[in-house]
Amino acid sequence: MRLTSLIRKLLKSRRGMTLVETLVASVIAVIVLGGVGMLMFQSVHTQRDAELLSYANNVAREKIESLKALGYENIPVGETGETTDDGSFLIRTDVVSETDPATGFPLRVKTLTIKIYTVRERVYGAAAPGTAGVEQEAGLVTTHVTKIHKRGL
Repeated sequence: MRLTSLIRKLLKSRRGMTLVETLVASVIAVIVLGGVGMLMFQSVHTQRDAELLSYANNVAREKIESLKALGYENIPVGETGETTDDGSFLIRTDVVSETDPATGFPLRVKTLTIKIYTVRERVYGAAAPGTAGVEQEAGLVTTHVTKIHKRGL
C-alpha cells in the first residue's frame, strides 16, 4: 500500500523541469557535442596530413635511391622537375656539386635537395561545363637533403 500511495503522490505533483533548466541543459549539451565534433574533425584532418606526409616521404626516398643507383658520376647537376605517376605530387630535384670555398676546387661531394609538392587542381568560375577555369596549386609537403660522396654511396 505504501508503494502505490507514493506513486499516486508523484503522479499528482506538478513538479518538473522549468524552461530555464531545460535551456541550460540544452546549452551544455550543445557545447559538449560541439567540442566532440571539433575534436573528431581535427582528428580526421591530422590523419589525412599524416598520410600525405608519409606518402611524400616515400616518394622522396624512392627518388634519392634512384639517383644513388645511377652512381656519383652519372648524377646530373642542376634542377629538374617531374610528377609522380598518379600526378598527385611534383618532385623538384636540385643537385649541386660542392666546391671548396677557399680554393674553388670541386669537392667530391654532391648535395641532393628533393622537395615534394602536392598538386591540386582548383576549379573556379561558372559551374557550366567548359566555362570554368582550372588552376593548379602546389604546396610544399617535405624537403630532403642528402650528400653523396664520390668515394662511395
